Amino acid sequence: MSNMTQEITGQDQLNWMMERFNKTREEAIKIMIEHNQDMSFLVETTPKKEIKMTNRITKKTLEAKLERLNAKLHEAAHMDLDFAECYGGYCLVNYKGSHHATPRMSGKEMDQYLNGALDWIT
Repeated sequence: MSNMTQEITGQDQLNWMMERFNKTREEAIKIMIEHNQDMSFLVETTPKKEIKMTNRITKKTLEAKLERLNAKLHEAAHMDLDFAECYGGYCLVNYKGSHHATPRMSGKEMDQYLNGALDWIT
């Protein structure tokens, strides 16, 4: 019995989505990002100035990931992002800020924490 699966690259998948579903490049990229697909091919076409900024973790990037996580959680489990530099950085709070769901951590640590939570919940 032969194996009918075939591995395709991110660029091939992007081209297939654009052709099959009649999507623009931007729409297809947005869908691929939402579904955590291979986007490494985009680095090759991105100017070097923008590559430096892709590794930067800001409060906006963390809030966007938290919004994705909250969308998958029950309404009672929704969390907010709290930042206090004097106390050690970011933490997740629930119950309208009265309970810390995580200890304080740096932006990079919080980014990895949210990545793990999103992987676990999906």
